Amino acid sequence: MSKKEYRDECLVPPASERCDASHVFDAIILVEHGSRMLGAARSIEKVAQALQASGRYPLVTTCNLAMTRQHVEETIQRLGRQDATLLVLPYFLDDGVHSRGDIPNIVRDIGKAYPSLKLVMGMPLGFDPLLVELVGKRISECTKRIEG
Repeated sequence: MSKKEYRDECLVPPASERCDASHVFDAIILVEHGSRMLGAARSIEKVAQALQASGRYPLVTTCNLAMTRQHVEETIQRLGRQDATLLVLPYFLDDGVHSRGDIPNIVRDIGKAYPSLKLVMGMPLGFDPLLVELVGKRISECTKRIEG
């Protein structure tokens, strides 16, 4: 699937179009890779909590591809109700195998099993000037440690 086809299939506005999603989606699901390391999901959980607390989103939750925590299918089935609209957003920096293949395939299969659900596939995080600022911040933190 080409990037254009992938974007067209997502049915979500470009990142530059900020909007109140509470009237569009019943829930937003952030999907990470997952890890067996205890506490590895803390940052994505903090992001979900902050998004939820902003009041701009109805329900924000997390899940992963690995079976160490709540899996994608389980999360969609738990949140899904008749005629619900769920946004599945890959919490990955780059557009790769998981965000182009694994996650969309899972979402597609669940959509076939639950035709009353509207499942919208979002894009991974990708490039954003805010990430440039964050990387610069991390570089500065390391520079300060070395310089003492």
